[in-house]
Amino acid sequence: MSLCKMTSDKLNFKICMIGTNFHLIQHLGRLTADSTFKIDYSSTVGSDFGLKTVKIRSTEVKLKIYIVSRAKYKALRSMYYQGAHGCLIFYDKGDLDSFKKVEELCHEFQEIQGKLVPIGLVAVNGNNKSISSEEGQQLAKTLNLHYFECPLSDLSQMDLIFTRLTELILTQD
Repeated sequence: MSLCKMTSDKLNFKICMIGTNFHLIQHLGRLTADSTFKIDYSSTVGSDFGLKTVKIRSTEVKLKIYIVSRAKYKALRSMYYQGAHGCLIFYDKGDLDSFKKVEELCHEFQEIQGKLVPIGLVAVNGNNKSISSEEGQQLAKTLNLHYFECPLSDLSQMDLIFTRLTELILTQD
């Protein structure tokens, strides 16, 4: 728990959501956030921001969620990655290109971050599933990531993913 900041009785963590499909990640982030994302920033710098509160046991944890576009403004990404307590890397199970970019995204995040933090690999399930769950799990194992799935038909999974990532952050040394 050395990475967290205490403010009164609350913990605050910075979480990055990254992937090749910015609009899909932004949609998932907006649906699970407590507050409204600032839409006006997304079209100019390829990023978005929101807040989410999760409760772990009796502790309230505030997550500052940064959604970062892979395609735009590479120089700005380091600003968002630095100081993150955790990261979620997304790919679409129907998009082989997004799956192939996971390793590159992971290495870029880890290189900029400079310290080990929990990273989750989130497979988003739409109608088209050309990448199997087993392939995603194998990639997560190879990269030492935590594997999650989020069907577009049940977005409540995102709440569970944020809760699990928060638990991982709290238990790391």
